[in-house]
Amino acid sequence: MKDSNGIIGFASKVHIPPPILLMSLSELGVSFSKYRRKRKDASGCAAMKAIGSFLSLTGFTVSATAAVYMIKEGQSPNPKNQKSKVVTSGPFVASRNPIYLGSLLAALGRSFANRSIAGMVATAAGWIYVDRVIVPGEERYLTEQFVNSYIEYRDKTARWIGSPISSKV
Repeated sequence: MKDSNGIIGFASKVHIPPPILLMSLSELGVSFSKYRRKRKDASGCAAMKAIGSFLSLTGFTVSATAAVYMIKEGQSPNPKNQKSKVVTSGPFVASRNPIYLGSLLAALGRSFANRSIAGMVATAAGWIYVDRVIVPGEERYLTEQFVNSYIEYRDKTARWIGSPISSKV
């Protein structure tokens, strides 16, 4: 599909939005772990449940806050919808992908709270796919769509969190 500027929108090729992909993989791993456990551990590990719950809550909060900032700026959080500008406020100051980062935290938290190594591994595999396939495609699209404004933003904001490693990140 081409937009009004003749640019092919990468997001239109993404069939499963990354937040849904990460949460689904985490859930599959957790379900697999529960199925494989031979005995019910009623007590579990309270510390792991607390840490996992904290990670999940933090992740959902980051994702929801980022979505609210996108809506305030007149942009849809849905990656399949056309963008008319780069959002650089709120959580987008610390990360170019706060919705995906929040989804990763929530998925890892779910797996951690359920002591599911399979969930953590599945989530990590999903994150590698998002980091190596989905995000680079979105970044190419944003660079073509917004040229200087996106390049300036990319150069001063990390893909995930922290300081940008280089302008090619």
